[in-house]
Amino acid sequence: RYLSLASEEDLTEEYIEERNALTKKLREVLVPKTKNGKPITGPELAGLLQVLVDAANEGSLADVPSRWSAFVDRLMHSAEDDCFQIYISDMNSLLEKHDNGPIHDDLLMAQHTEAKNMTFTLLRQLLHGLPDAVSTASHQLTKKLDNDLALRREMNSKRIKLFCTRVQNECLLDAEGRLKSIPLPTTSAALESITSRYIDSVLEAFAKQYQHFLPEEGIANYTNLLMRSLKFLVDSIQLKNEKAMDNLFEKLHRQSQR
Repeated sequence: RYLSLASEEDLTEEYIEERNALTKKLREVLVPKTKNGKPITGPELAGLLQVLVDAANEGSLADVPSRWSAFVDRLMHSAEDDCFQIYISDMNSLLEKHDNGPIHDDLLMAQHTEAKNMTFTLLRQLLHGLPDAVSTASHQLTKKLDNDLALRREMNSKRIKLFCTRVQNECLLDAEGRLKSIPLPTTSAALESITSRYIDSVLEAFAKQYQHFLPEEGIANYTNLLMRSLKFLVDSIQLKNEKAMDNLFEKLHRQSQR
């Protein structure tokens, strides 16, 4: 009972012989557990010991190989799912920061890269000591992240188009009201000056709203679309001005003949 408190001098010669014989036998019989030529250590060894203990308690040591594989699979899928949910949460935080509106693609990609790096660092930590599981889980997680990113970019592109269309329609409605409020008839030069200044101000304000989520090429494309629509409104008001001028001249002509 108090053997652990005894010194070497307190042990009998018979006990020492039996102890040394047992130690020698254990060293001859026990062989370090390896996998793919490498010793199993760390979390993998702890997991294996847990599997062995559970199997021994249930009297099913023959099932250890399959139990070990199932254990690693559960650990791998759990780590993969946890990491994916963390990635989703991190990406959603960017969307919430922008009130679920359109986001510049460069910003979206930067957030993806940062979240992906953080996610894979966590995955390696969760599966430390299980290189095969890390490789398999990394492959599966990469596919999930790529699919999620593709969907996010597609939805973001649709948000951008909806936003641009809405802003363009608002600009056109405002422009139509402004142009119709110009007193007619007026000289062609005066009308040209008024409409040119107004169009320039609209296009400048329009481009500023887009610079937060569109590259320069995208801004130019939408600006050109708006400019063509504004040009149509200007052509329409110029035509009305010409008719108003004709009516004015005709009226003056009739008055001069009286």
